[in-house]
Amino acid sequence: MEETPQSEAAQALEILRRFKLACEDPAFRASVRRASKKDLYLTVQSKLLSLREIVERDDVLQVPVDHPRLWTLRSQYAGAPQKSLGTPAAPRPGAHDHLPPRPLAPAPRDRRATNGLGNLAHVMANL
Repeated sequence: MEETPQSEAAQALEILRRFKLACEDPAFRASVRRASKKDLYLTVQSKLLSLREIVERDDVLQVPVDHPRLWTLRSQYAGAPQKSLGTPAAPRPGAHDHLPPRPLAPAPRDRRATNGLGNLAHVMANL
């Protein structure tokens, strides 16, 4: 025997009743509290606080980082902004293998127009 579907208001009241019962359980409250604090590091205020902490610590700036890309950047940087060399030149046409251009497709023909002209030519030939 199928149950009759409850109205939305009755469903909402049932959900509220079950939530109130669950809130009385200390384990549920602890899990909700943990979940609410889970993504706090994503807020703007927490990002600013962590940035301030990083800036206030002096030892962070003293740590040397050795990486080939940083070696390249350090060798290019002489204490002044780098000169803008503009947009790089385009490669020569023969520098790379290019695909040949696509052949043009024939123009689509309208069959009705073709048949109409054929019929007209046939009628005129038989006059």
